[in-house]
Amino acid sequence: MRLTPNGHYSATGLLFDMDGLLLDTERVAMRAFTGCCLDWGIPEAVAESVFLTMVGASSSQARETVAFLLPSGADVDQFREAWSEVVAAELAQGVPLKPRVSETIGRLAGAGYRMAVVTSTRTALAEEHLERSQLRSHFRAVIGGDSVEAHKPDPAPYLAGAASLGLSTSVCLAFEDSDQGVESAVRAGCKAVWHVPDLRPPDRSFVELGQRCARSLADAVAKAGLITSSG
Repeated sequence: MRLTPNGHYSATGLLFDMDGLLLDTERVAMRAFTGCCLDWGIPEAVAESVFLTMVGASSSQARETVAFLLPSGADVDQFREAWSEVVAAELAQGVPLKPRVSETIGRLAGAGYRMAVVTSTRTALAEEHLERSQLRSHFRAVIGGDSVEAHKPDPAPYLAGAASLGLSTSVCLAFEDSDQGVESAVRAGCKAVWHVPDLRPPDRSFVELGQRCARSLADAVAKAGLITSSG
């Protein structure tokens, strides 16, 4: 995968997960989830542990997990609606970005890379969050969870992301925070996959699929040699 003499990657397309990588929204969702769980008598520690298993999951997968967590006979859709309302109310105050994301994405766009977002979030909601965080204009496409027939860790989302740029995954780098996302990008055949962990269970071992790890998106981009680090 390394093509340049200095060990950096040569790539045309860049594919990014959204929640937990570009946007600092996973913590918002976890706070809302644990609060709703408390209303159902579920302890905060249990709720947080369960939430961490849903990071990177599709909406249908998350629904199954919630159904298993709630008491027998509970209205799963009612819970999910209440959870969504709490999240929406907090994000209405502003959509938080992960550190240095605005600067990093802006510089990558300025360097001429073709870029797309590949997320499990519904497309319309993802578009809204990216618009409000002033990132949307940098991306040629947004592939949401409702845009594909199969979800991460299936390769379909990243195959669709590359196709939206008119490219093969073999010339695309992928950036992910979740294990499911990393597997999806690797299985899709992306030239390289960068793992930038956000929230994850403390006892979970990292998947070993040939990805490289970084402490932030800016760090991953600098290590990949896509743009010069600005410190």
